Amino acid sequence: MLSRRIAAGLTGLALLATPLFSAAQITPELIRARTEREWTIKAEKMRRHLLPLMRRHDVDLWIILSRENAPDPLVELFGGYGVTGWYGHRNAYLFFDAGAGHTLETTALGTHLSGHLGRFYDTLTPYGEEGLKPHLREYIETRDPRRIAINQSRTISMADGLTAELQEYLLDAIGTPYRDRLVSSEQLVVDYASTHTLAEDAVEREASAATYAILRRALSNEVITPGRTTLMDVQYWITAEWKRQGFEFNFPASLDLQRAGGVTLDDAADPVIERGDLLHVDFGVRISGIVADQQKMAYVLRAGETAPPAGLVRAFVDSTPPRALEGPPRPTPLPRGAHVRAWLVTTIGCCRRVSGAVS
Repeated sequence: MLSRRIAAGLTGLALLATPLFSAAQITPELIRARTEREWTIKAEKMRRHLLPLMRRHDVDLWIILSRENAPDPLVELFGGYGVTGWYGHRNAYLFFDAGAGHTLETTALGTHLSGHLGRFYDTLTPYGEEGLKPHLREYIETRDPRRIAINQSRTISMADGLTAELQEYLLDAIGTPYRDRLVSSEQLVVDYASTHTLAEDAVEREASAATYAILRRALSNEVITPGRTTLMDVQYWITAEWKRQGFEFNFPASLDLQRAGGVTLDDAADPVIERGDLLHVDFGVRISGIVADQQKMAYVLRAGETAPPAGLVRAFVDSTPPRALEGPPRPTPLPRGAHVRAWLVTTIGCCRRVSGAVS
């Protein structure tokens, strides 16, 4: 089990005794730059890739319905709620294929439509006391789409953001024959989320580097004192650090450890980290809507040890895929006083998290 776990992703044996301090200064200018970069990247991706994918999946109209306090997570792919508004009382985000020779037609019907949404939507239509229903009905009757995709899926959680109430509202609003033309958006969503642009890849590398730097420090003498530090101490340090650097919430860092005798403990037990423990952490930061998802392992040296046990080193050396990519690893000598030796694991997953994942 241990050999398989290490072999799954170890690429280098490195010493983490010297902390890497970040010089990030959180300023209004930095937050604005990251936010506007996210909007620009997502709008350019939508304009370039969404229409061809809709045609591939024979979707004439894609409807995303969202509501205050129950937003569809996919709204984040197309502008989110911005900085001056909220998700609206009931909002409809509409993507229509008018046919060959036409570009993608994008429309937002709703309340609290922040100005930045103009990057994503050709038309922003607010409503008043009359509500969303008459606007949505008129929009669909005018265009008469054959196949209408909605975010409802049993298998793909990120394509299942349509609430039961909003589904009933939609069916009542559009009536027949359009209610019989509804299809799941799941394949469209999967293909769109899986399409990477060069701009997204650049931000992804930035997120991966930031995650790597935080975890190097988390699995080091800077944070861990054997016999005193608990797993949750490390978890809270990671949380404080990504917040200090102004990153967005992605998912909470998850930690566990293996101890001699076949003992496995996770952060629910909050055990004190002891010498001889093998630590494991799963974490990633989010920048401009792009996330990293990395896993790292670290061994805590016992008193008198200057290197991990031969069995752990052998399991690492015998990990065939990393060796094929990186060549045989070479342990780095430990300086005086160091007690944590860590394996830096490859990014097991680095993706665009919307909300949830493939179930």
